[in-house]
Amino acid sequence: MKKMDCKYECDTSDSPDLSERFVALVDEVSSSHGPIVFLVDEYDKPLLATKGKERERIRNLYKSIFGNLKSMDECFRFAWLTGITKFAKVSIFSDLNQLDVISMDEDYAALCGITQEELETTFGPEIEVLAEKQKMAREACLDNLRKKYDGYRFHPDGERVYNPFSLLYAFKKKEFGDYWFESGTPTTLISVLQNHLDQLRALPAQDKLIVNSDALTSAYEDNDDPLTLLFQSGYLTIKTYDAKYDEFTLDYPNDEVRYGFLNALFPFVTQLADKDRTSLVINEMSRNLEDGDAKSFMEKLQGLLSQLPYHEGPDAALKAESVFRNVVASIFLLTGKFVHTEKHTSQGRIDSVVETPEHVYLFEFKVDKPVEEALEQMERNGYAKSYAGDSRTLHKIGAVFSTQTRTLSDWREVLG
Repeated sequence: MKKMDCKYECDTSDSPDLSERFVALVDEVSSSHGPIVFLVDEYDKPLLATKGKERERIRNLYKSIFGNLKSMDECFRFAWLTGITKFAKVSIFSDLNQLDVISMDEDYAALCGITQEELETTFGPEIEVLAEKQKMAREACLDNLRKKYDGYRFHPDGERVYNPFSLLYAFKKKEFGDYWFESGTPTTLISVLQNHLDQLRALPAQDKLIVNSDALTSAYEDNDDPLTLLFQSGYLTIKTYDAKYDEFTLDYPNDEVRYGFLNALFPFVTQLADKDRTSLVINEMSRNLEDGDAKSFMEKLQGLLSQLPYHEGPDAALKAESVFRNVVASIFLLTGKFVHTEKHTSQGRIDSVVETPEHVYLFEFKVDKPVEEALEQMERNGYAKSYAGDSRTLHKIGAVFSTQTRTLSDWREVLG
């Protein structure tokens, strides 16, 4: 056992037991300097990165150390433990039963973020400098900051807060960057969720993500729902709460998280071969939509879909259709345009609506059917009526996905 470096006069080298060495250190420091503030950041990181016997070894180590906090209560002023997600008290903190979990406590809902009032009253000069550098009015700058970094809510009645890490970097760099994701992409998190790829594939295509309170507060080990881990780790946040049914509606907090997470998720859920090239193609598709070039957009979409892995077995066609719809939803969202998936109208639901400053695209997808059925459905249900007074160019696009070729087999565009 390596000798623990200690700046205090305590001998910790005799015992190989970390718990005993911890007790000796706490006793010496508290005797010399008074009650200790005990801080542990990301306690769950080694637990998330391991499994089986190695995770159990770390769990037991934590338990032996944290258990001393209660028996040596007089040595501590307070303890503060943070983590990406929550592990069961009984497995780690069973001897530390005075812990108060404040993750979803209204009194602390704005503790770890920056509120709108704090932003405007404290960072006035920085906002002015950023607005000037980006050549925009102050209100437009505030609107960009809100869309990019605001939106975290840790209690149904709590204030929304900004990500302080990204916000401060935006002021320092004087640019609206994806600073949180540049500091570390969530690939480890997604790897943990590998057993839930079907559910993760469906995330971009879902209009509402609804869970109950147990799903948000339960320990990682006790809940097999990936939404629990995504909420607790900050990739989803509370949008609304229905107290009557104890239902929370979750969504991405802001654009930085939405597009950063989708970009990280995309290679995992699609398993497309050339991931770097795929990212460049999606950027080109975004430009096609802005330019009104539906033909080039659809050709690139056809090429991407042709890379989807082959599915075998009795439900292969159903599986292919499900993956197709979710991948298409992901691509639309990653273009960064204003996208509605399954938008409701008075007479039905449009599969996808994409809006740019000069163009509106209505997409109706069919699987193993004639493309005429898609266009006829759009006309029969009057999907275009919602945009009758819109000055933008309207593109009605019917497209057919083949479960045999696993890509678009036909598509057609009608203007106006």
